[in-house]
Amino acid sequence: MFTMQEVAALKVALKRNSREYLEDWIARWESKNGEWLLEQFERGISQEIQIQIYYHENDNYDELWKVVGTPKGEAGKYYVRATDFGGYWYTVCDPLGYCERNYTIKEDVLFIICNPDGNPIGASSNVNPKFPTLKQKARAEWNRIKESVSHISEDKIKNFWSMCWDGTSTLSINQWLESFMDTDLYAEEIKEMHSYPENWVMRCEEISKKAISTFEYLGVGYAIYKVKYRHTICGVEYYEFYSGRYPFMGEYENYVDFYASWFDADNVGTMYPKKIATQKVKEQLKEIYGNGYVCEYKERYGGKLIYPLTIDDIATRLIGGDLHRVKVDVIADNERENPTYELITPELFDKYGSDLEIVSHTLGCTVALRFNENGKLISYI
Repeated sequence: MFTMQEVAALKVALKRNSREYLEDWIARWESKNGEWLLEQFERGISQEIQIQIYYHENDNYDELWKVVGTPKGEAGKYYVRATDFGGYWYTVCDPLGYCERNYTIKEDVLFIICNPDGNPIGASSNVNPKFPTLKQKARAEWNRIKESVSHISEDKIKNFWSMCWDGTSTLSINQWLESFMDTDLYAEEIKEMHSYPENWVMRCEEISKKAISTFEYLGVGYAIYKVKYRHTICGVEYYEFYSGRYPFMGEYENYVDFYASWFDADNVGTMYPKKIATQKVKEQLKEIYGNGYVCEYKERYGGKLIYPLTIDDIATRLIGGDLHRVKVDVIADNERENPTYELITPELFDKYGSDLEIVSHTLGCTVALRFNENGKLISYI
């Protein structure tokens, strides 16, 4: 984004039609935007439009900007900056509804960026469109101060895909809170929330917040907050770090972004989170069964049916719905002493002969595969 001093120098150079003047000004003031100023000089300025941010990035990575003087919530002139596409400026269709990008703005149109009071603080165009979004600015501030506070970094992207894949959280704060979700101590409360860990994690209340760093974005004050929470059922307390408006506007104000958490890692509950319990048991079962398929038997028409199961399958079966640490910790030991399953190997065919069938669950259907004593498929049903 151009500073207003750079815009003033650009206008003087254009008025004088002097590239040399602009080059001298860039060198004298060591402008970081020198390359783009010279390119803007070549494009010229056909129009200046004063704009203010209307709302920050939406789910389509679009910022909506309104022309200064447009009443809030009313029809007027709006523009979009596509932050996922180099920050380029576009006209917009249905700005207060679907807000869809339309035509790319010409490079000789200069947007004068204004603060909430309508005062110019910078400028941008499609020659030099890229400047930090609010989230990027806030992230940079968090990165600047994070080493000065105790925290546990969290990966929101990893957590998002994990929740999409199997509904389990990878956030350490969520896994810590899940360790207190004791089905013996809080049976009624857990039943009311249908035993969903995400419902348990959300049962918290904000106790206090403290601004640990402040910064500005487009003339508006923001801060990094350390927020203290208490779980309303089990009572444990912890902290989370967010960015948000400063001073904070009220209980209905949303935070801008979440960065990290902090909790007493030495104080853990009686339960394993589902994801950790499954991983723990899987690793131990691999020591017993390896990475191959195991099986269970069922009788059918006088023959043996073998149901192939992966290590994931049997880990889930052995854990069941009981995630108590004392129970999960002995699953592998019990399985090692009294194996429930048997590996699928060529020796099985020697053991059971041509009466052996392997049942495969394919595309939601159960298919029984019949093999002869040499392991060759001879029929399926």
